[in-house]
This record gives sequence, structure tokens and C-alpha cells, in this order.
Amino acid sequence: MPTFTALTTLTGREPAEALGEAMERMEPAPTGVGVFEVEDGSGLWEVGGYFTDTPDPARARAFGGGF
Repeated sequence: MPTFTALTTLTGREPAEALGEAMERMEPAPTGVGVFEVEDGSGLWEVGGYFTDTPDPARARAFGGGF
């Protein structure tokens, strides 16, 4: 079974958490969303959405992710 990942990085915790929450409302719904701090002192956060159904690429790009 193919799987799909939308992944991006953002500066700051609040924008990253907001994006993670917005990704949870995408259709098709992701099987999981992760929001993690990149622990290198850069202030970057990684946001990823994981899908078993093909998400709309235009919508993923609008969220800042890619496939």
C-alpha cells in the first residue's frame, strides 16, 4: 500500500503547531501529524502529515508541504 508524506519546516513553535492543527482537518484526513522542534538551535520546527490516501497536491502546497 502506498503512503504519502507532506513535510515542511517553519520558524517558531506557534506557527508550527497551528499548521499541524490545520493539517489534521485536511481531506483526506491524515493518518498522523507530527510537530517537532529541530534541536540544533536554529528555531526551526518540522511539521509532517502522513496519508494513506492521495492528498490534493495543491492543498498540501498551500499548507507549505510537498510530496
